[in-house]
Amino acid sequence: MNKILRHVPLLGPLLLSSCEKAEVKTYTETAEAVAPRQAAQARAPMMGMPGKAPPLPKGTDSILGAIFREQEAMWFLKLVGSSEDTGAITEGFVNFLGSMDFKGQEAVWALPQGWSEIPGEGFRYRSFKIEGKSLDISLTRMPPGNDLNANLNRWASQLGLEPLSEQALASVVTEMTLKTRKVLMVSLKKPVPEASAAASAPPAPVAKTEDVPAFRFVSPPLWQQKAPTSMRLVNLGGPEGAELTVSSMALGNPVLQLGAMWSSQVGLPVPDEAAMAKISWACGDIAGIKAEGWMFEGPERFVRVARVDHAGASWYFKLSGPLAAKSQVAAYEAFLKSFTFEAAK
Repeated sequence: MNKILRHVPLLGPLLLSSCEKAEVKTYTETAEAVAPRQAAQARAPMMGMPGKAPPLPKGTDSILGAIFREQEAMWFLKLVGSSEDTGAITEGFVNFLGSMDFKGQEAVWALPQGWSEIPGEGFRYRSFKIEGKSLDISLTRMPPGNDLNANLNRWASQLGLEPLSEQALASVVTEMTLKTRKVLMVSLKKPVPEASAAASAPPAPVAKTEDVPAFRFVSPPLWQQKAPTSMRLVNLGGPEGAELTVSSMALGNPVLQLGAMWSSQVGLPVPDEAAMAKISWACGDIAGIKAEGWMFEGPERFVRVARVDHAGASWYFKLSGPLAAKSQVAAYEAFLKSFTFEAAK
């Protein structure tokens, strides 16, 4: 799996801004305390076995994770809960990651405001709570070289997902750099009902499901339709390696969190609110709804995104690809004008 992960440099001044003044604690355990847990971990092929795992928080449909592969240990930080709760604390989560450091069997971190820690139990090095949020947060230390795929599939099973192939796992894992430390960022979600019958010929209707309103669009000339997924309701491939996708997410998804993701995809530093404002673009209306958008352009790739809120969800219309694919911006804008939330006539 390591061969297919994307290595994306991510500079983190923004990520650390909210925790620079927080108290940093170093946790050192005696050899007598560490040895029994190390021995148990060495015998376990996957994290979370055995040990007491608390029940999943009510409404759990999302897992956010970060994996640090250090020379003397692998560290797994995992947040489990509802998309609403995980989305609301993502900025604090990334700040927490940016403050973490590991030296052998010791960990150093700064707790974001509203976070508190709980002594470790079983395979958990530490657990954490966030005031006002129903989340299960754990930091687990495992021997170096622990089976990464097996651990990720264990996470997936917690959400009721089938085992993921290496290709599928690569789509939910992104390698980033926080300060000088590499981290694998993981995002798993229960699938939403897929829209069916997304026709490739214009107009292209998608049948209404229980949670996804009906919509239609005109596919740009020379573009090919790819199979939709639980995250990509529309999935098109175009000339010059261009990709055009439409995704629906819960309202309230932090724009800064998404901006950090899109910036990392093109090799740019994480933007703050001022930077996001500078790269906004006037994308007009989509389906009669006022839209907002952002443009990210790195040394080799670019991302252009437009967003509208409709039917209790935020809809994201994303064009991405190598810089040569900027030739498809006009086709992308024509697609946006053709998109409407209604069934085919």
